[in-house]
Amino acid sequence: MKEQDVRIDMKVVPHSKTTGMEFQECPAWNTAKYINQPYLYVIEKNFRNEGKSLLCVSKAGGLGSFYNHTDFEPYIDIPDTADALNRALREEISNAFEEFRVSGTPYSSFTIFEAGYRAGMKRGDK
Repeated sequence: MKEQDVRIDMKVVPHSKTTGMEFQECPAWNTAKYINQPYLYVIEKNFRNEGKSLLCVSKAGGLGSFYNHTDFEPYIDIPDTADALNRALREEISNAFEEFRVSGTPYSSFTIFEAGYRAGMKRGDK
């Protein structure tokens, strides 16, 4: 990616790491993958005029790593697929809550967790 194309708050996908730690050891990218987030946010660019960008899991900053602009590409969002998956998951969670409501189970943090867990298990999440 060209340095002039890098923008603050843009979503990017790293493919290598030519500065600092090894790519496989990067906690920000590993955390993003763990939470099924296929991108990082650009929080800072041209840090200290060294040409590095700070990429973080969240727009608010926090867990992040420095990358050279050649180490990542823009994330291309495919909203139809993401929206369909989110709608399906919301529907599954809603159905799980309906099962609890019909059975007269009061809502508690455990009930909320169990509803989400059941919805995930129906999808095949492990």
